[in-house]
Amino acid sequence: MAAPSHKLVLLDTCVVSDRYMARQGFDVFKPYMVGAIPAISFVTYGEALEGALQANWTEKRISDYQAHLRKYLLLPADRELAAMFARVSAECMRSGIGVNSCQNDLWIAATAMKFGIPLLSNDRLFRRIKGLTVLPPE
Repeated sequence: MAAPSHKLVLLDTCVVSDRYMARQGFDVFKPYMVGAIPAISFVTYGEALEGALQANWTEKRISDYQAHLRKYLLLPADRELAAMFARVSAECMRSGIGVNSCQNDLWIAATAMKFGIPLLSNDRLFRRIKGLTVLPPE
């Protein structure tokens, strides 16, 4: 497989988790990260920490996870991203894509779309969002 054509690639929360935990499921994403700068949304940072706290990880393990999360370029929120989120959410609602329970996913999708970069994810919802490039391709 050729190196990705994009300099940045956005990782979904599940991909970050799979990478940190060295789960076998992460292997499918490795080729798309070769030569790319891995980035995460501000939402992914929050979701990742929330998961660690809910799992009642030790302070050391949480600290180690935070060190891992700092390896990614953190893409912040701003007015432009908020506007992109609003457009993506409204389009999903008009298209009949149920999104009420997955607002965080829409923020992640909007982040990828705002920056014009592909999203690495195994979440099928993302594939239904018009204009979003999701890797790996189906």
